[in-house]
Amino acid sequence: MAVSSPLYLLNCLAWLACESKPSWGRPPACRPEGDGALIYVHKEKELDDVEKRYPAEHYVMVDDKLRILTAMKNIWRDRLTTVFPRQGHYALDAKAVATYPPADLTVGRIGELVNYDLSSFTGSKRE
Repeated sequence: MAVSSPLYLLNCLAWLACESKPSWGRPPACRPEGDGALIYVHKEKELDDVEKRYPAEHYVMVDDKLRILTAMKNIWRDRLTTVFPRQGHYALDAKAVATYPPADLTVGRIGELVNYDLSSFTGSKRE
């Protein structure tokens, strides 16, 4: 399986926060290289557009909101591996976490992803 460059799916609020709060620094998603960023109000509702612009056999989505991961998984099913980093405000909301099914892969912090090889992301584990 060929691997492409990362594509950043941002919601408008995340992008505005990056643009309006320079004191926060510039996380990687706010400074994507090339044209690898798409900005949507509700990224989970724009998967047809993502697929049209960046066709792939399989996608990997990393998000701290299980609601978004679940919505995307319900559409792309086995074509998507969901990754849930347990960091940040949304990821630590016990009620929200209990409401949705677990992601295919859960990590304590997003930085832990460097410890995984490609095969960890190429197959869906959740039905």
